[in-house]
Amino acid sequence: MKCAKDDNYPHMKEFIGLIEELILSIEISSHNGEAVGFQNLYFPNHPIFSYLAGDTKDTIMFNVKRGTRRDKLTSLFETYDELKEEI
Repeated sequence: MKCAKDDNYPHMKEFIGLIEELILSIEISSHNGEAVGFQNLYFPNHPIFSYLAGDTKDTIMFNVKRGTRRDKLTSLFETYDELKEEI
């Protein structure tokens, strides 16, 4: 079976590269008391993200609470004013 990495499909390699530039993803871990599950969320790589300074991105990555989904969303919303001002 052929795959996109094969030399017979050079256009697929370009296509996959383009998709990787246009789509971002995060992995969310959830614990329901019995098992830990992981879910990948995909979203468009909007050009507005390029306006954020590296320090701001780091602040979000390291300061967002990750205990529960609700904690994560709440702490992300707490950064809204800072993000809006910077953009």
